Amino acid sequence: MKKIILISIVCVFGFMGIQAQDAPARNFTPSQGDFSIGFDVTPIFSFVGNIFNGTENNTFSPLAGRPVLSTTGAPFPTATIMGRYMLRDNVALIANIGLMGSSIRTRAYVQDDYAFMFDPLNRDRLIDVQRERQNGFSLMLGAERRVGQNRIQGIFGGGLVFASARSTTTFEWANQMTEVNRTPSAGFTGQFDTYGGRTLESRTLMPTTSWGVATHAGVEYFIAPGISIGATVNLFLVHQRGGQTYRISERFIEATERVEEWTDLSAPGNRGTSWGTGNMGGSLFISFYF
Repeated sequence: MKKIILISIVCVFGFMGIQAQDAPARNFTPSQGDFSIGFDVTPIFSFVGNIFNGTENNTFSPLAGRPVLSTTGAPFPTATIMGRYMLRDNVALIANIGLMGSSIRTRAYVQDDYAFMFDPLNRDRLIDVQRERQNGFSLMLGAERRVGQNRIQGIFGGGLVFASARSTTTFEWANQMTEVNRTPSAGFTGQFDTYGGRTLESRTLMPTTSWGVATHAGVEYFIAPGISIGATVNLFLVHQRGGQTYRISERFIEATERVEEWTDLSAPGNRGTSWGTGNMGGSLFISFYF
């Protein structure tokens, strides 16, 4: 299977080379009004390289651009779409956009406390439910200028970067908390605090955000009309602001002899600033112009 994939890749690039020899030189590079879609092709080279080094279970990662950098651990997108629009033959608007969203419902068996109270040998089970919702996006907008009239061109540019993400976790407990059963059995561990409170919901009060600026420089080579490969490196400055997290819990209050809900701020939110060289979009990319 690996040999077939390798032969296919060689044939594709060989076919592109034949087409490139027949096409007029002026048709290789983009012109005003063209737009492109690009992908990070590093996974291809990693996959092909592992074919020859004896790597077992060699897997092929999806082709996609890299998202805005983050050190906050927030659920930002793990892949982005790269694009360009040519304002002039040598000036382009650039964008790098990523979206993500998920809603995961996890279920776990738990002992039926009420039945067990009357019959310790009872093996009836109930179901606890945990729901995790996440959504976020990342965005990089800017411009770049090209240098050179031939098939190989230098590219220089920069722009603004922004990312936002939010998460919510809720629990549906099968065993009710009562005066008799103040610490009900639970299918998910770690949800009771030191005061006997049981988590009902955990939510970020404000979204976790990252924003800043990034410049880039690199080279793009047109291997066929409207098809190029290239590489860029960024110099970025990004500030991260983690959203505050609050927790809604329930606990039995002896003074009132009833179960009450409490809302507490469980995390104040993180702050940080990152700068340096890196890759936003693609360390090694292929672009298709239309």
